[in-house]
Amino acid sequence: MRCFRFFILIAVNLLLLPCTLAQTPAALSAERSEWRGHFNERGQAQAQLQLATGSYVHGSVSGAAVLNVQRASGEHLRQLLVSELPVTRADWQFVVEDPTPLRMALSGPSGGAFTLTLNRVLPPAQQIARQESDLSPTIRHLRQQLSQGQSSASFWQQIAQRGGTPLTEESDANNVIVTFLWRGAKHNVFILGAPSGDHDPMFRLADSDVWYRSYLLPKQTLMTYRLAPDVPRIDAPPAQQRRAILATAQQDPLNPRVFPQAGIDRFQTSSMFALADAPVTDAALLQPGDSGRYVRQETFISQALGNRRRITLYDPPLSGGQSRKIAILFDGAQYQERVAAIPLVHNLIAAGRLPPLTLVLIDNIDPETRSRELPPNEAFGRFLAQELMPWLQQRGIRAPASEVTIAGSSYGGLAATWAAFNHPEWFGNVLSMSGSFWWAPEGNKPEWLSEQFAVAPRKAITFYLEAGLFETQGAGGGLLNNSRHFRHVLLAKGYPVYYTERASGHDYLSWQTGLAQGLIQLYGKP
Repeated sequence: MRCFRFFILIAVNLLLLPCTLAQTPAALSAERSEWRGHFNERGQAQAQLQLATGSYVHGSVSGAAVLNVQRASGEHLRQLLVSELPVTRADWQFVVEDPTPLRMALSGPSGGAFTLTLNRVLPPAQQIARQESDLSPTIRHLRQQLSQGQSSASFWQQIAQRGGTPLTEESDANNVIVTFLWRGAKHNVFILGAPSGDHDPMFRLADSDVWYRSYLLPKQTLMTYRLAPDVPRIDAPPAQQRRAILATAQQDPLNPRVFPQAGIDRFQTSSMFALADAPVTDAALLQPGDSGRYVRQETFISQALGNRRRITLYDPPLSGGQSRKIAILFDGAQYQERVAAIPLVHNLIAAGRLPPLTLVLIDNIDPETRSRELPPNEAFGRFLAQELMPWLQQRGIRAPASEVTIAGSSYGGLAATWAAFNHPEWFGNVLSMSGSFWWAPEGNKPEWLSEQFAVAPRKAITFYLEAGLFETQGAGGGLLNNSRHFRHVLLAKGYPVYYTERASGHDYLSWQTGLAQGLIQLYGKP
């Protein structure tokens, strides 16, 4: 597995540079929308893309591990896919910003088969348009200035002098007026990760270059967001239109704070926003230090699931008769890359805020497999109880169920809860952040797992649950209400429950804080 990871890193770097392949590049267009082929001996392939500037492109790829958009010269423009292993299928979208031809550069195993498909191409003329509102005193004043024939130039200078966006203005003792801004879009701008929990449209101020949207937010607000200018409006089912925002979503160019810190291009990172009382993780806790010496990666082959994946172990030594504690965490690659979970736990141990703790990070294979595996299902339960836990024991990693936490966010929080419900003999603690408790098997009412807990005898499980105050969209009032209801069910059954609500959304930045606080709450000081 290390070899394949090394291959991916080399492939990413190669694809960022101009390169010449022996084979003739395929040509894709709105008329020729699918390409099936095999990677050359270097594990590379490329296709030319001939489309009108401004076109919205939605596509899919299978068999590849890396997919980048480049200029014809080979200069990198945007990464659409990077994966540990070739994906069974991954969807992507973008807007053609540069004059074509562009290059679609793929990477995968030498000689391996792949398919690259353009599922939908909409030139600008076939796209659709939107409308407007006010809360910020600064925006109201600017509106007045614009109506008197003044320009927006001094406004943008003021924003730069303040240190960038979003614009913040005092409201009352508990809240702040927060205004998100974009300069110079042609048709529309959307906020991905808006405090409403939705993809909110921004409003254009008169016919100026100012796009804005204001919210009244608690002073504890901690969130990431992206802005999507000129999102194509397409004649398509709502779910497909909603995903079209990913074609242009990017970090806020006027906000200097990004999360996570590393990103190949502006489409790979989000902008970070924290108000005065937000529980931001101390940057010192995220420094790797010497944590790497306790880390090893292994490839796990599962008979129950019929696949293989990377598992990363952080296993610090015990001393002085200390008992081992274990935390198993889903979405392992994301928690390493976005949350810095290993340095975070390592530094909390070093600071005496956690006892020595073995961290087991389980990677996903690809998004489609994740959506199939993490919601409750028997095969994934067998993988955890009959394969993973005995595999850990063979490596000397064992602890009583009361010292084992299974953790995750979103579908991962749901999976952790279901695993403990079915196997309390292995998992005595659940750490769920923004758990997808709305989920139900087909044909059942939402919040199916809450109902299972309500009718079953109480089990030996302790819970740490948290949800975001901005997670209000979706079945049953969104994840916030789903989590509140689940908490009530647990308390009524007599379960020990630690419960927290944050002024955040569905957000790895918030989950970074939640992971640390949840482990501290469950395990306390050594």
